[in-house]
Amino acid sequence: MNTQNTRRTAAYRGISTSNNKNTVRRADGRIGRHSVIINSRLFKISFVAFLVLFICVAGILNITAEGSDKPVQKQYKSIRIEEGDTLWSIALEYNDETLSNDSTEEYIEDIQIINNLVRDDKITAGNYIIVPVYIVEK
Repeated sequence: MNTQNTRRTAAYRGISTSNNKNTVRRADGRIGRHSVIINSRLFKISFVAFLVLFICVAGILNITAEGSDKPVQKQYKSIRIEEGDTLWSIALEYNDETLSNDSTEEYIEDIQIINNLVRDDKITAGNYIIVPVYIVEK
């Protein structure tokens, strides 16, 4: 029996003729290495994880971009001050931070500038003030 037939016979019986201990019999009958199989599995798992992460990030960016595609218009509205109103409560009611990108403090400063109010000025029920409002153009 020649050497090639001995290898085939040994491989057929499931005996590895290689001196390498990392060899393994695959399901299709071929002999391979553990590290190749492990690396292949690791690559597949990594690829699927990367793909899922990419889809999630793309979805988040798409949601964010959808809001910014529509133009926002700044308008002004005259409102009547009710009993118990403060600049802070008015700012919380009329400031849409998703459209204006202004914090509550910045919005209050805008109200003060528009209405010529000094920081210590009090607002009085029954009076009117002008507040900025942000509207999405259609």
